Amino acid sequence: MELPVKSYIKNRLKTSYAVEGPEDQYLIDCGDGVNVLTESEKARKALSHIPYEVAQNYPHTVEMKESIQRYWSDLVTLPLSQIFLGEGSQSLLYDTCRLFLEPGDLVIGIGPCYAELASDVGMWGAEYDFVPLRAEHNFRFDVEEMLRRMDGRHKLVYVDTPNNPTGQAIPLDEVEALVKRAEALSIPIIVDEAYGDYMPREQSALTLAPKYENLVVLRSFSKAHGLAGIRAGYGFMPKQLTVPLDNITHPYICSSPARLVAQAALEDEGFLQKTRRLTAQCKRPFLERSWRHLTVSHTSPETPILLLTHSDSKVNLKKAFDPFRIKVVSGTAFVGLGANSVRVRVPGEKDQKAVLEAIDQIDLLS
Repeated sequence: MELPVKSYIKNRLKTSYAVEGPEDQYLIDCGDGVNVLTESEKARKALSHIPYEVAQNYPHTVEMKESIQRYWSDLVTLPLSQIFLGEGSQSLLYDTCRLFLEPGDLVIGIGPCYAELASDVGMWGAEYDFVPLRAEHNFRFDVEEMLRRMDGRHKLVYVDTPNNPTGQAIPLDEVEALVKRAEALSIPIIVDEAYGDYMPREQSALTLAPKYENLVVLRSFSKAHGLAGIRAGYGFMPKQLTVPLDNITHPYICSSPARLVAQAALEDEGFLQKTRRLTAQCKRPFLERSWRHLTVSHTSPETPILLLTHSDSKVNLKKAFDPFRIKVVSGTAFVGLGANSVRVRVPGEKDQKAVLEAIDQIDLLS
């Protein structure tokens, strides 16, 4: 018997660098995009003081949405009805694709970008029509090229900023230019700010939310907040999407314990500033180093990830890291990249010397 799975799901291989399994083969993790440099004391305290009753009962309250609203209130007014919670920002990314995509649709976005998005587009039978970040331009985003490429054939626009895997933050005026162009074409645009807390709040696309009816902004507690394990995130949706999104989600997404810890993280004044400062400090040696065959793509100094590329397209760069037992993410996980690239999450101070020395040796072996 063959069960009637949709053909465009059954016949497609999912691309993801999130793989379950033991990590014993690695001594140093420079793969997962998590915060290894700082911890929020308020979030830690909240996590350690969660009573059993919090886990026992359903999460009915709007307190987390109110915390998000307060957090942004000095910059923008976000109506509670337009704030949606998620398991990280990823579940909201999937849900937004579900709202719009059908077989044969085109989604325009950056390539490379967050791998799960490009993969999920294909799971709806749609195609990710990406505008490449070009190696000859050091993978710097070209807003003019994307504006030229965007047209009425596209059902959805996707931009991640800071970009995963390069770590470059797209200037807010360029993001707004894309939003305006998409609005003129009556196309929704997702601005994925999973790494957005590594940027100043003033640079968030959330500050544009009151001006546009097509803008979806997604954010996560998994990155700078250092809370990947609680699976909490949120998104701001245009008013006309609130009912459709309510129709396909449920009221209990984001558990009660996760909500309490996330709320505490939002109240930890100064934590994100410290995180950005320490990240820039640990990333600086990677940006100042020069190699014969390896280059670091255009990136922002305060984001914890960077793209490392070998000049020889035949080199498998991830395999070159394996003898050093350093975990990195292969470029093959991302659209528009090959095996000669890897995403590196900047290590903490204790591992920095070992990682830099490994990269020096990998460069010499070439």
